[in-house]
Amino acid sequence: MPPPATLADFLGLIRKSGLIDDRLLADDALDLPSDPAACAAALVAAKRLTAFQAEQLLAGQVRGLVLGAYRVLRPLGQGGMGVVYLAEHADLARRVAIKVLGDEQAKEELALERFFREARAVAALDHPNIVRLHDIGRAGGTHFLVMEFVDGTDLQALLERTGPLPHVQAAGYIAQAAAGLQHAHEMGFIHRDIKPANLIVSKSGVVKVLDMGLARSVTNPRDALTSQLGDNGITGTVDFLSPEQARSGSLDARTDIYSLGAAFYTLLAGRPPYGGSTGQKLARHQMAVPPDVRVVRPEVPVELSAVIARMMAKHPGDRFPSARDVIAALAPWAPSTAPTDPFRSGGVAPPRTGTPVGPGRFRRALDTRLAWGALGCAGALVFAGLQYAGFGRYKPDTVPAPAPASEPGGGASAPR
Repeated sequence: MPPPATLADFLGLIRKSGLIDDRLLADDALDLPSDPAACAAALVAAKRLTAFQAEQLLAGQVRGLVLGAYRVLRPLGQGGMGVVYLAEHADLARRVAIKVLGDEQAKEELALERFFREARAVAALDHPNIVRLHDIGRAGGTHFLVMEFVDGTDLQALLERTGPLPHVQAAGYIAQAAAGLQHAHEMGFIHRDIKPANLIVSKSGVVKVLDMGLARSVTNPRDALTSQLGDNGITGTVDFLSPEQARSGSLDARTDIYSLGAAFYTLLAGRPPYGGSTGQKLARHQMAVPPDVRVVRPEVPVELSAVIARMMAKHPGDRFPSARDVIAALAPWAPSTAPTDPFRSGGVAPPRTGTPVGPGRFRRALDTRLAWGALGCAGALVFAGLQYAGFGRYKPDTVPAPAPASEPGGGASAPR
């Protein structure tokens, strides 16, 4: 639609969008400026519209600003499958993250199946360290997922903002991610795309695994459909691929452990484990010895470097058998206090006293009761109150509005 030229045009666009109730709009219209831009600014100041909504309306864009029972507030990020928006339920005032499948992707059978596979995966999981799914809907041909909104930042953005993380802070984040992965693995899912950008930390320090778009169930035969559609090549992100994933081999939960180890290295070193071209990275994941993070961070304990090396072992059988074992191995460096604001300097708790001097000596030095006690402390830290995907960062100059719908608001499911 053309941009509004008069106040009447602008108010007409608002009514068509469904963003403001007609009664409220009628009351507001009595005192609004006659210029559309000034009117938009007044409604933003009055918190009737968000800046993003006003920008879209002034551009003549009305469709897609309301998806079912949800009003789109602003973009959160953009990925290969579409855009994620911050939205609010019209009646409950609950803020959520809505992942909207792009128009082009909706036309592709594989992309559409991946979208629904993500919905199946997240719906099957219920864990404090995994972003939760609230609803799935379709509005006039626009497919969308309604997910838990995490007020925080992904670990890649945090790394870019603060630089390499203190090893205790990084260990705590990785332990939380491992707890979420352990639950997913127990439910029969492997993530296949673990990386810092897919781990989001809330302002209170809770880490959640997000973006299950590449997750695959090893028990659900419906996921075999994607193999028939061509999803049997290399999937994931090249900087964090396990050797078996890099060669399109058979995968199990240990592929996520390798990727989590590569993410751990990245948080400490400030860069992925291997450099070079895509082909060189794929080859190094398969053949190169895991790099020692102490080369760039000599203050990192030898034992912690050994944990990363084991997570990134080339053969799955040489890695930790499960994510639960990763949590146990990280227990000596897990913070001993509640999570703190990741952006606050000095907010990382000090390491526990009695830090081990070697993997073997650590195991021998603790009797069975103390070993289980350390594991219990780590488990309590991870599971007791330790929040998508931001799925990316808001880029106001590049993130588009939701895809236009052929029938505005039609056919969307709403939470009950």
